[in-house]
This record gives sequence, C-alpha cells and structure tokens, in this order.
Amino acid sequence: MEIITTTGFYGTGSSAITDLLKEYEPVSCKSDYELRFLFDPDGISDLEYNLIENPNRHNSSHALKRFHRNMSRLDHIWFVQRYSKYFENKFMPAVERFMESIVEMEYCASWHYDVYERGNFFFILTRTYSKLKSIMHRIFHTKMDGRSIGLKNEKAYLTTTKEDVFLRATRELVDELARELNVDNKSFVMFDQLVPPSNVKRYNRYVNNLKVIIVDRDPRDIYILEREVWRGTVVPTDNIESFCRWYAWTRSTANNNDIQNVLNIQFEDLLYNYSETVSKIEEFIGLQKEQHTRINDYLNPEKSIKNTQLWKVYKQYDEEMRYISEHLPQFCYGFPDNRKIGDINVKELF
Repeated sequence: MEIITTTGFYGTGSSAITDLLKEYEPVSCKSDYELRFLFDPDGISDLEYNLIENPNRHNSSHALKRFHRNMSRLDHIWFVQRYSKYFENKFMPAVERFMESIVEMEYCASWHYDVYERGNFFFILTRTYSKLKSIMHRIFHTKMDGRSIGLKNEKAYLTTTKEDVFLRATRELVDELARELNVDNKSFVMFDQLVPPSNVKRYNRYVNNLKVIIVDRDPRDIYILEREVWRGTVVPTDNIESFCRWYAWTRSTANNNDIQNVLNIQFEDLLYNYSETVSKIEEFIGLQKEQHTRINDYLNPEKSIKNTQLWKVYKQYDEEMRYISEHLPQFCYGFPDNRKIGDINVKELF
C-alpha cells in the first residue's frame, strides 16, 4: 500500500488532484478532509522537536500532554465529529497506542505550566493558596505544601529520546490510519494535506511509501477568489502590497524540486493541458491509463476552467492585477488568449 497526499499553499486547488485520483480504480479516497496532524501546531513534528531534538524533563512531558489535547480536538469537539467521523472513532485509540509506545515512565508531578494551562482564574487561586500556606507556616509552623491546589494527581511523563523509536512509532501510527481509510484494500490510499508544501524532507521520515503532489495557482485568481468568492480571513487582501509579500513568502518556504517523491503541479495545467498533466501524474504515482475508469466523474476540466482568469469578470481590480503582474511575474500563468468574459459564470465558481 502506497500513500498519496496532495497539498498546497491555501486555495491553490489541491482538491482537484484528489478529485482526479478518485477516478482511478486502485486508489482509495475515503474523504477529502484535511488530515494535518503531522504538521499542525502541537502535532507530530512539534512533538519530535520537544522529545527528540530538544528533550527536557519538563518541556517533553508538557509537549506530550499538549499533543494529546490537540489530537483530541482534531478528533472531535463536544458533539462535532472531525477525524472521528472519517476514521470511525478509531483515531484517538490509535493516537493513544502511539503515545504508549514512546512513554517510558508515568508519574505524579506538576509544575507552573500545568497551572497556566488551567487559565488565569486558576493561576490567581493557586497563588492565593500558596501565599496563605506560606503565612500559616510562618505564624503557626504548619507544613508547607509544594504542589498547587487541584494538581495533586497531575501526571508527568518521561519519554523516549531516541529518534529511531519515535519515527518507528510515527510510521506505525500513519500506517494504521491508512488502513482505516483503505477500506477496500487498494494499492493506493489518499490523504488530503498530510504534509505541508514546505520542509517535505522532514515529513518524509514519518510516512512509509509516500508520494506528495504540491499544487500552486496563479496569484491573480487567488486574490480574486479570497476577496470576492470565499471572503476568507487567511490571505491579506486589504492591501495589495501585503498580498504579494504574503504570496512570495509562502512560496519561498517550499524548496522541494530535488526531492524524488514530490511532484509540483500547476493548477491551470490540469485544466488547460489536461491530457499531458494527467499522464505526468500517472507516471509519478505508478498508475496505468486504463485504470482511469471514471474519467471526468469528479474532475471536469470544462467546469473547473471557469475558476480561472477571474479578473476578466471583476474588472474593478484591474489596478491590483497590474500590480501582481509586475511584482509576481514568475508566478503568473501564461493563459491562452482566447478566454471571453461570457465564458465565466460567477454562480458556478467553486
């Protein structure tokens, strides 16, 4: 079983690759939900730093507890199912088995960051308690109590500091989750956003048999989509200079051209040069043309192409488009000069 993941820089169209690969018989794609547990804050990568690269008697234990709390949030929040829905309530049990395999000792202990995690009110309460105990000791010679109120049973952990142990446990976790997604036992299983487009070499160590497809997109369409269609909060579109700096900076972090298991795809090529780009993806993954049994069932280039060259509709951004063309020319796609405004239906935009 090989694992395929698509990733991008926000809004770049990586889901188009997911849709394409759904059309292949040997590819299992149970969902297109973003499974970012390797690289999200307090995910696997942050955990490795605190356990393996920079171990510390307090920091390592605290990082493990933060990791568990964040994985719980990814799994579900109250009644809202997240990963639990796609892994059929098997995500957290797998995470806890992973934790057991890297913990060498568990014991009762607490420190001030355990207090901070409880919030400001709890911090003031414990400080007040500590002051009162200090006064009582000074006046009445009562026993001091070094641990904070409410933290008598707080757990701490000593974890592995060995890289090979951590990486083996991580790969076993990913393999277990992949089997849960690969319900039909196919040759390939899809994860959406399993790794970021930056620092892929680091994340390669966490996954067996990984293929990564990184998708990028013309900055002019990203600007229009974020500002007029998605109306999101991720990209700075209020200021065109800030947008260009953001776009260029995010691409500067992705130096993956020399990595064998990475394929860089331009979203527009998948639409305007469909056959050639599909063949490139098939060769990269190891798929055969005859295995493409559901052509255009999920990815229809004639439909998706309506999500390009949007500045021809939103003419009020002509000045911003000129600025992007001048400051990000290397990222602007060379579109064929035959697109008409009438070809674009705003109601059909993704």
